[in-house]
Amino acid sequence: MSLGVDALAPILVALFLGGILKGATGAGVPVVAVPVMVLFVDLPVAISVMAVVNLATNFAQAWQYRARHEDARLSGPFAAGCGLGTLAGTIVLATAPPSALLLALALVVLVYIAFRLLSPEWVLSRAAGRRLAGPAGTLGGLLQGATGISAPVTVTFLNALGLPRAEFIAVISAAFLAMAVPQIAALWWYGFLSLDRLALGLAVTLVVFAGMPMGAYVAERVGKTVFDRVILALLAVIALRLIYGALS
Repeated sequence: MSLGVDALAPILVALFLGGILKGATGAGVPVVAVPVMVLFVDLPVAISVMAVVNLATNFAQAWQYRARHEDARLSGPFAAGCGLGTLAGTIVLATAPPSALLLALALVVLVYIAFRLLSPEWVLSRAAGRRLAGPAGTLGGLLQGATGISAPVTVTFLNALGLPRAEFIAVISAAFLAMAVPQIAALWWYGFLSLDRLALGLAVTLVVFAGMPMGAYVAERVGKTVFDRVILALLAVIALRLIYGALS
């Protein structure tokens, strides 16, 4: 698969911005990169490349924070649900009309924007989180498999629990890793993930890794809130562009 400079340049910028966001918050690469990528390539291509990126980046973070899992009764069912949901979502990707998936992706992005803007103050108890971990993970995985973005469910759920940053990153990186492994296998089975897309995914992962340290720097010195608002404005424009493309 070859991409022209007019397509590759904005995709690399989006991946770099996603890496910055991940370095600042522990999540966010797909929610920035996938909507940009589908402006230039088909959604299955974007999801296939991003699955490789997710596998590499979240393996690194999961290993780095492996000792910060405070509650296996929360993180275990959540990760397991994410993995199972991703398989079901990939089946949706293989069977649903492309226009419907683009609209679904736009809706996912808009829901994510609304959540980040509203910043609800309600907090789930740890006990409630344990009960809901499996269903929440499954729903997040379903979104991941079908649209390439799970943040509206996964990030919202973990944020509502009020987890400390280190535990948050430990749980969500393990969940993202649990999504990436079966997703890559399913994408390969359905013929979406080819050797050239695998190679492209590995190559652009370096761009994401390059942005992650900058994200930590930005979060400490510039202020994560201002940075988040810029990203959300960009995502809003992209979501509207996706809706236009799906309906035209």
